[in-house]
This record gives sequence, C-alpha cells and structure tokens, in this order.
Amino acid sequence: MQVARPSSLTGTISALVPPGVFALAGWLAWGGLLDGALLGVLTWLLLRVVIVRLVLTRHHHRGGRCARAGDWAGALAAYRDSAAFWAAHPHLDRWRGPLLGSAVRWPYRVLALYNQALCLSRLHRHDEARALLDTLGRLAPGMAEARELRGWLDRPPPTGGSEADWFVGG
Repeated sequence: MQVARPSSLTGTISALVPPGVFALAGWLAWGGLLDGALLGVLTWLLLRVVIVRLVLTRHHHRGGRCARAGDWAGALAAYRDSAAFWAAHPHLDRWRGPLLGSAVRWPYRVLALYNQALCLSRLHRHDEARALLDTLGRLAPGMAEARELRGWLDRPPPTGGSEADWFVGG
C-alpha cells in the first residue's frame, strides 16, 4: 500500500491554469515574451512552494514524511490535522487545480481520510480503519485504493501466523 496520490487528466490541465495566467501576466506587465513569461512562471513557482507546499499542504506533506519513515502514529496525527484543515477550507479543496496548481484526482480531505485509514491499519487498529473506509466509500466510491485496503482488512488472517505477519501492506 502506498500513500494515495492519484491524478487525472482534468486535474492536470486545471493545474496548468495558474502558471499560464502568471506567464501571461508577466508577459503583459514586463513585456518580452521570454523574459516576462519566465518571470511570471518563476513568480508562480515561488508562490506555489511557499504558500501551497509550506502552508496549505504542510500537514499532508508531514504525514507523507512520517509514513515514509515508518512513524505511523506521527503520520496519523498529521493526516488528521490535514483532514481538519481541508474540512475547514472546502472551497480551496474543491478548486485545488486552478487555485493551488494541484493535479490530484481526489480532494485533499479524501486523501487525508484514506491515509488515516492506512496508518490505522499499520497500527493494527483495524476497526477504526474500517470505519474510515466506510466513510470513504460514501465520499469517494470510485477510490480504488480505499477498496483495496478494505479488501486487505477484510481478509481473514492465515492460521499459524501473527496478525503482524498477515498484514504487511504490500
């Protein structure tokens, strides 16, 4: 299992809108197609790194760092913070492509809930993980990652082994 990060063609195209607008604005403001457009795109990248990555998605990125390090409790806390942030800012999440330059297919809140379920499964808190996956089944019925994780959790553990041996998470 991986931390979910799927993208879509529509999301990718909408994520190209902001740098395009900044390139156009730079071209119009500073003249010169190459210099102005380049300055506009560089301005967009600076805003993208500072505002989006370091501020708006900081919890989500912290969760990913913790998960890659095997700190599932830390990742769970970060993804809970991420879900709370995006629940409080649904308009940003809904318009994440053109506003944030994000090409992910699923809203950040949905990804945070899935990632919480993944963390809970790694912490062997399967009932809590199943409850989150039930919520995801209603919010994002097409999310294959959630269905796959649910399939892992619903399999009976093999006889003669520990639960830790049974669920390795692929």
